[in-house]
Amino acid sequence: MRIPLPFPKCKSCGQASSQSFHRNCGGRMYVEVTTDEVYCDKCTKHWNAWDSTYYCTCGSAFEATDVRTALSEVLACCKVCAEEIAAQEAAQKRRESLSEVSLRSFLSSFFERIGYAFGVAIGAIIEAVTTYILKK
Repeated sequence: MRIPLPFPKCKSCGQASSQSFHRNCGGRMYVEVTTDEVYCDKCTKHWNAWDSTYYCTCGSAFEATDVRTALSEVLACCKVCAEEIAAQEAAQKRRESLSEVSLRSFLSSFFERIGYAFGVAIGAIIEAVTTYILKK
């Protein structure tokens, strides 16, 4: 699951951001939380997050090793968020499945009762017609 790669706190100016941008093309960067791979949505290049050089808007450049703690926390948070999103999606699918099963059960029971009622009614009509014809 890919989610936006937050920009770690700059060691020079202290600025941080919820989104990182690829310096070469300006595309938004996303991290694949299961592999720590960074992907650019514009040029489609990808690389390991730990092999990255980060560039701040203030002009400061720093390696992933310079912000190891911050990057580890960001990636850990990303993984937790991705797991929660996946859990929510699975729960939604389970709710949809249960709703479908419940609706099918209700409709089956409903139409079964209607069928029984129609059967009783038609049986009564046939019996009345038969009785009327035989009395004549």
